[in-house]
Amino acid sequence: MASVKRIEHKSGRIVYRIVICLGYDKKGNKLVKNLTYSVNQTATPKQQEKEALKYAMDMEDKIKYGYDLDAEKMSFEDFSEKWLESVKSELAYSTYENYVMILNNRLLPYFKTYKVANIKTPLVESYYKTLVKDYSHGTIVKHANVLSGMFRTAIRWGMIQINPCHNAKIPKTDDEEPALKYFTPQQAIMFLKSLNLSYETVYRGHQRIDDTGKPYYVNDYTESHEVSTQYKVFYTLSLYCGFRKGETLAIHWDDIDFEKREISISKSVGKAETGVE
Repeated sequence: MASVKRIEHKSGRIVYRIVICLGYDKKGNKLVKNLTYSVNQTATPKQQEKEALKYAMDMEDKIKYGYDLDAEKMSFEDFSEKWLESVKSELAYSTYENYVMILNNRLLPYFKTYKVANIKTPLVESYYKTLVKDYSHGTIVKHANVLSGMFRTAIRWGMIQINPCHNAKIPKTDDEEPALKYFTPQQAIMFLKSLNLSYETVYRGHQRIDDTGKPYYVNDYTESHEVSTQYKVFYTLSLYCGFRKGETLAIHWDDIDFEKREISISKSVGKAETGVE
C-alpha cells in the first residue's frame, strides 16, 4: 500500500509526499515511485489526509496497471498508445479507427518527440496552423477535439494540471465549409425509378485459361445486369423513411408489422474490429 507523509512548507502550504512501492528488482532492491500532491489548503488536517490517501490509492492502481504517470518523462507517443488503450472499449469501432488515423497521420508526426509536460498552448496553436492548407475548419476542429480529449485524460491521470488545448485558438480557413449535398424530392424519385433499369457491362477481348490449363481467347462481349432487390429495398427505405445506413441494414422481418404498416427501429449495424456487428 502507498504511504503518505504530511509536509508543511515555510510558506504554510501543505503537501503530501507519496511513496508507492513498485516491487523489487533482481537484486532485491525496493523499487518506488515518489509523488508530491498538493491538497486543499482550506480543508482540515483530517480532510487533507483523507484527500491525499485517496489520490495515493488512485495513483497506485494506475501504476500497477502499467501507467508511468511522469509527464516529464513520458513522450507523447507513449502516452498516445496508453490513451488509445483506455478509450478503445468506450468508442464505436469506426470512431476508434478515425482517432487512430488522426494520430498516425498528423498528431504523432508533430508531437511524438515532445514530453507530455512540455506541450503548451503555443505549441498546440502551431500544430493547428499546419492543418490549414490541407483541411477545412470543421476537420481542424475534429483534430482539436481528439487532442483535447487526450489531455483531459492526462489531467484525470494526474499527469498535468492544465489542458493546453483549453484556450488554444483554432485558425480560420479561407475555404468555406462545403454545403450539404442531398436529393430534392424529384431527384429522389428519379433515382428510385432508375433502380428498375438494367445496365450493361462491356468486356474487352482477353485471354483465358480453361480447366485443362490450355489458353484461349475471348472476343469483346456485353453483359446485361439488373439492380438486386436488396439494393432497391435499402434505398427505398432510406429515402422514404429517413433511416440511417446502419439502421436500415439491421432490419429483420420481425421488425416489420405489415398489418399496421410500421417498421420498428431498435438496433443498428456498425463496423467492428472483427467485421460488421
